Amino acid sequence: MSKLFVILAGFGTIGIALFYVKAGSEGVLETIFALYAIFSGGIAGMFLLGIFSRRANTKGLYFGIGASVLFTAYALLTSTPVFWGGQGQLLLNLGILNFTHHEYMIGVYSHLLLFGVGYVASLFFENENDITSLTYYGYLELKKGKK
Repeated sequence: MSKLFVILAGFGTIGIALFYVKAGSEGVLETIFALYAIFSGGIAGMFLLGIFSRRANTKGLYFGIGASVLFTAYALLTSTPVFWGGQGQLLLNLGILNFTHHEYMIGVYSHLLLFGVGYVASLFFENENDITSLTYYGYLELKKGKK
């Protein structure tokens, strides 16, 4: 199994290298940053929601994740041209509703959206446990107690 994994990882690495060569003038770091912006989809928002909110809960987080995934899909489909036959065409063209910001902003907006939707949705559900000790506020209380 390990030999098979090494072979598959090798082919994957060759595929990624060919992708970078085909990207041409676009730098490797620029491609990595764009992919990170797309695939990170709210991870920082999830972290911040857990650390800075005593009200956050799992159900609210799921709503935030859903909103983040939907936003990322919308932004990608309405802003990223796909080239067929030498022409760039959007997969989904909503006219003036297309996402027009830089592709790096997809990640930023998805983090903010996850945090906001997750927090608001958490207000509609009961917290099963007191999570204050896991938040920044719990840290501050612990720090006060040590003085």
